[in-house]
Amino acid sequence: MRVQTAPQTLYRQIYFKKLQQICWPGIFAVNSKCPFNCWYCSAGNSPDKELGLNEIDRIIEIFKNWGASTIVFTGGEPLLRNDIDELILKYSKDLSFVILTSGYGLDRERARRLKRNGLFAISISLDHYEKEVNDHNRGMDGAFDIALEAIKNAKDAGLYTVIQTVVTDALIQNNSIRRFIDFVEKLDADELFLLEPLCTGRLFDTKRQIFLKEDKINMLKSLHSRSDKTNGTLKIITSSHIEDPEKYGCGAGTQHIYVDTNGELWPCNFLPISPGSILKEPDVVLARFNKYFGKPCSKCILKEYRQEFLNLYNNKLPLSFESIEHILKRRLNDNDKPPEIFR
Repeated sequence: MRVQTAPQTLYRQIYFKKLQQICWPGIFAVNSKCPFNCWYCSAGNSPDKELGLNEIDRIIEIFKNWGASTIVFTGGEPLLRNDIDELILKYSKDLSFVILTSGYGLDRERARRLKRNGLFAISISLDHYEKEVNDHNRGMDGAFDIALEAIKNAKDAGLYTVIQTVVTDALIQNNSIRRFIDFVEKLDADELFLLEPLCTGRLFDTKRQIFLKEDKINMLKSLHSRSDKTNGTLKIITSSHIEDPEKYGCGAGTQHIYVDTNGELWPCNFLPISPGSILKEPDVVLARFNKYFGKPCSKCILKEYRQEFLNLYNNKLPLSFESIEHILKRRLNDNDKPPEIFR
């Protein structure tokens, strides 16, 4: 059933729409092309390919048959493709649609057409309140202005508008995060989603220490908790809070799934592991996938097994499933207490 009103948060819309059945969102990259060059890009080192329109249609059908409640288009930059607009129209009576974007190409006309066709929400990346810092992080001059214009166009079109931000130490220090939140509130967005940086994609084999320290993580959790207790117009959501073992834990494979531009099924768009392409044998691949990812995990799998994954990395993502299967088998036998929501 098509969602008629905006929920309290996009996260709740996606995960609790159908509590009695599989309800994760199906996230997939419709292309790998992008005019930006973000230093933390999670799609870096992924297949350099574009899904055909018929392949996208088929993946949506597969997700729908599996019981997915929401389809999330990502990339690359999904808005480089105009043909996805018609697929949203085709399936919008049965599924909710979300687009993750830099904002590139979201002019007023495109935003209104997407809304008419049934797009529910759009998540636009913005990393800083200072233009120069944002453009540096995003690897493109003008990225700041592109994002702000896209946010305005999305709101004017009536789309549920999320600003998505990768949080760095620099943004947290010197109260910059508070200034950033104040700035975002003036943009009239519905939601601010703050993500921790992860060693994935372009950063999969980085030697830099990019993981946030515990005090920074706790600060992000506090921002989320305070937002939950207020009636402000801007909801603040943080991956740190969501993935806390006392909340939802790691959602890889149990709360969301991802498909890359080769049709390879991943448990998460940050966790480059695949048992095969769903374009070839969808149910066989899903069965193999569920064998290892049907168990809820309290901690981020990418973080927990980072060094072991790194030892198997050969400059290509996703990792060979056969090479890591022994790690996944061992994980199944861990006496890990499940996240609070699954207890």
